[in-house]
Amino acid sequence: MELRQLEAFVAVATELHFGRAAQKLFIGQPTLSDLIRRLERELGTPLLIRTTRRVTLTEAGAELLGHAKRILTDVAAATAAVHRIAGSETGTVQVGMTPPVTPVLARHLGATFARAAPGIELSWSQLWLPNLIQAVADASVDVGITCGLIGERDGLASEVFCAEPLLVGLRPGHRLAGQERVRLADLARDRLGATPETLFPAWALAQRQALAAAGVDPPQAQLAMTDLAAVSWQDQPELDWIMLTGSLTSGHAGTVIRPVDPPYNVPFTLQWNPSRTRSPAVARFVQHALTTDPPAGWLTGPDHRGLAPEDPGRSLGRSNQIDVSCRSDRTAGEHPAGLLAPGRPPAALAAAQRTGAQRPAGPRAEGPDRRAAEPGLVSPRPAPGRRPGVDAAQQR
Repeated sequence: MELRQLEAFVAVATELHFGRAAQKLFIGQPTLSDLIRRLERELGTPLLIRTTRRVTLTEAGAELLGHAKRILTDVAAATAAVHRIAGSETGTVQVGMTPPVTPVLARHLGATFARAAPGIELSWSQLWLPNLIQAVADASVDVGITCGLIGERDGLASEVFCAEPLLVGLRPGHRLAGQERVRLADLARDRLGATPETLFPAWALAQRQALAAAGVDPPQAQLAMTDLAAVSWQDQPELDWIMLTGSLTSGHAGTVIRPVDPPYNVPFTLQWNPSRTRSPAVARFVQHALTTDPPAGWLTGPDHRGLAPEDPGRSLGRSNQIDVSCRSDRTAGEHPAGLLAPGRPPAALAAAQRTGAQRPAGPRAEGPDRRAAEPGLVSPRPAPGRRPGVDAAQQR
C-alpha cells in the first residue's frame, strides 16, 4: 500500500467523483482509476461502487476512509516537524580545538558561522591533542580541529580542510636573514628551538611532520618559554631559529620571519563522529567548515569542498599542488550523508595523494625516521617515487 494510493482513495471518497478528484490531485483520470484499482486489488475487496451516474463507498471503503485520513494527517505532521527542525538552525555545537587553532582559525570559523547560521551557538574548548582525539571519540565534543595530520580512528571521519604556510624565525644576524625565502635544508645544522611536546603536542607534531617532509633533522633544544608563539626565544642564546606560522607571528618584533622554500603548508584537520551529525546543528557546522573560504593568507586543503574543479580562477595547476601522503582506510561510504557540497564526491585522505590541494597547498606527511608519539596518531610517509617535500612538477 502506497501513500499515493491512499491519497487517491481519500480524494475520490471525499468528492465521490473521479473527474473532480483527479483535478484536485493534478493527475489524469486514468492514472487515478489505476491507483484505486491497485489499492482494491492489494486489499482484496472493492472500496467503491461505480455506476455511470454516481460513486458510492462500500462498507470496507467507509471503514478505510477514516484510517486513511489519519495516516495522511500523521505523515503531513511528521514531515512538517522534520522541516521545522532542519530549517530552524538552532542548537549548540561543542567544538574542541588545540592551541594552534585558537589565534586565527577559530575566530574565523566563529565569525563566518555566526553570519551563516546565527541561531546556532558554538561552544569552544581548548584541549591538548591526545585529549581532543579522545573527546571526539567519546562524544565529549561534537567536532575537533587541530593542526597536523592525525590518524584515522574507527567510527570517526577526518578531513584536511585547510592549511597555513610554514614560516621560520631567525635572529637578525643570522646568515640567512637577508634571503627572501629560506630552505629548511639550509638550516639542517642550525639549532632549532623545538616546541615541548608536553606543552603543545599538536604544534610539536606539525613541526616534526614539516621537518620530515623536508628530509632534515637539525639539532634541537627545547624552548624554555611556555607561550605557544615563543616570542622570547632569542633569550636562549643556544637557539638559531624557530618554526612559525602567520597565526603565531604576533609579538615577534625582533625576529626575522621568512617563508620556507619550497613552500610547505601546515595542514589543519577537522575530525568528527558521523553519528553526531544527526544533529542538524552539528551537520551544519561541519558543512560550513568544509565549504567556507579559509582565513586570508591560508589555503584550502585537499578535502575542502568549497571550490568546484571547473573553477579556473581559483584552482591552480599541477605545478602548484603538493602531495599529501597519509594512511587512510576510510571509504567514500563512511562519510555522513549530506555533509559534502554538491558536485564533488567524498574524498578520503588516500584520494588526496592523487589530487593534492585545490589551492597551492598540501603538506608532505611525516617520514620514517621521526615517528608520531601520541596515541592514535599516524607516522605517514612520502608517496613512493617522490622525494619528501617536492611536488610532481618539481621532480620533472
